[in-house]
Amino acid sequence: MSSTSPNGTAERSTGTVAPSQVLDQAVESFIQACDVQLGVALQPDGEPCDLDPAIAAYGSCISCTNPSGGWNLVFVGDEKSCQTLARALFAMEEDEDVSEEDIADAMGEINNIAAGMLRAKRVEAGDEVQIGLPLFLAGGSCLGFLANRIKGSAQRLTGADGEIQVVIMWREEEGGSQ
Repeated sequence: MSSTSPNGTAERSTGTVAPSQVLDQAVESFIQACDVQLGVALQPDGEPCDLDPAIAAYGSCISCTNPSGGWNLVFVGDEKSCQTLARALFAMEEDEDVSEEDIADAMGEINNIAAGMLRAKRVEAGDEVQIGLPLFLAGGSCLGFLANRIKGSAQRLTGADGEIQVVIMWREEEGGSQ
């Protein structure tokens, strides 16, 4: 089933909700998680778009499933943004070195918080959603992972000393609409 988004682009349905609605809720959840848990203020920059590979130094992916398929909640960021988020999560000093392990732990934890908030929004709307465990993505694995999931939409965020993108990649079960 297809619908038309406010910006005029065609969308496929994801279970009971259009991907643009899930992206909006994911972005809202990610912004709230960073604000409440980390004290890092982020804001959307422009309209939803395709993923910008230049931003994908690190990331995290969590699979969200429902009876008709589901989506992956992914966020990727440039190195500086991911370091800023890790420092905030672990209460590190501004000049303290951030290891890749710190970034991996932070990206997983932040995405897990955002996925939990997104799940709550979807359950409140009557959608059955289960969330998986976070998968850490680094460098080329970000791009390789994202390239395998063709259907998606991203929203660029700014405010963490760099750029971040929240990405929703959706999939439907074999019996779902095409």
